[in-house]
Amino acid sequence: MSENKLINSSSKKIIYFILVFVLMVISSIPANIYVLLFDTEYDSERLIYNMIFNSFYFQLFCFFCYSFLFNLNSNFENINKKAILITFLSFLLLFLLGIFTSAPLKDAIPDMLEFFKSNIMINKSILAYIIFFIIILLADNNFNIKNSTYNSFTKLGDIIFFSIIAAIIAFVFWVFIVFLYNKFIFRTNIASDFESLIEKLLFMSIVFVFSIIPFIFFFVQKKFKTVLSIYISRGLLFLYSFLIFALFFALLYEPIRPFDNTKSFIIYNALLVLSIFTLYFIRADYKAGVITKAMYIIFPILALLFNILVLGTSIYRVIISENRINEISIAVLNIIIAVNLIYIIIQNIKSIINIFKNNININEVVIGNNKIYSFIYIYGIYSFIFSFIAPIVMVFLKNK
Repeated sequence: MSENKLINSSSKKIIYFILVFVLMVISSIPANIYVLLFDTEYDSERLIYNMIFNSFYFQLFCFFCYSFLFNLNSNFENINKKAILITFLSFLLLFLLGIFTSAPLKDAIPDMLEFFKSNIMINKSILAYIIFFIIILLADNNFNIKNSTYNSFTKLGDIIFFSIIAAIIAFVFWVFIVFLYNKFIFRTNIASDFESLIEKLLFMSIVFVFSIIPFIFFFVQKKFKTVLSIYISRGLLFLYSFLIFALFFALLYEPIRPFDNTKSFIIYNALLVLSIFTLYFIRADYKAGVITKAMYIIFPILALLFNILVLGTSIYRVIISENRINEISIAVLNIIIAVNLIYIIIQNIKSIINIFKNNININEVVIGNNKIYSFIYIYGIYSFIFSFIAPIVMVFLKNK
């Protein structure tokens, strides 16, 4: 390679890492500006409520910056301009929809705190993660739906796992710093004059750290080509199986039954969602032992039985609930998960039939197939409907 080509390649890498650094820095700017410009009299509880209330927009900007990592490389070669344009337009559409669909809701529920408590915006903030995940997943595959996405699931699974662990550690460290601040440090006359600003800066620091963590682990996963999420997901199937059995037995104790106990209802649904989410990262095509392959067959059946219970609970709560939009959204999600689990079970049965029919060695067989990954788009459609359409319908019906 000539000297000029080496210099050119080196220059491209420098430009690339400068671009990544800029994206890392600006990814948290909207959230931190919001914190900085918050009420002059600092109110941490109200600030947290408002941050969660507006988290959809903060997430959108952060993931928009993050999505560029999946469309660029250090040599700026084989860049799919069409994919970059689609990514930009996707986030722009979500931003506009977020604004246009929030206005009628604010008119219907003018009290910000009551708006938050209605769960409308918090549902949007949670479901937005599914939409952003799908956009980044597609960006990693140049928006070619026909491309195999299971490798992207493993890549994103590792990034998510590493990021969650790092975020927990960062949060614990941040809480420790805040504790020291409140009890021992900075309590001087000078500090008291700038107490609101110092507290805001502390809050901004954790927002910034949370924003840059996924950027860091993108490069960690890219360099080491880790597949840790596969093994973690497989281990979680055993844990979830135990928890599902425990929650079945918990039905014997009437006060914690999910039909009337909201906290139990949330726990039951959370476990169900985590179960189906984990099944997308186990990678049935990846090497596995006999016990693990047996779990691939058993767990979806167990999860489906658990889903029948949870779905029955959701339907019951739809009937008795006054705020039905949130209960309906959960019931619809339960139905989608049930269909998803049935599909997985059918594919597993086909694999078992194939084993006996062709006398395949159990060590070589693949349980199920990678077709289940296309089901993720159903969850994307669901998230889109209950993030942007259903809340408006709720306001319209309420005004009637």
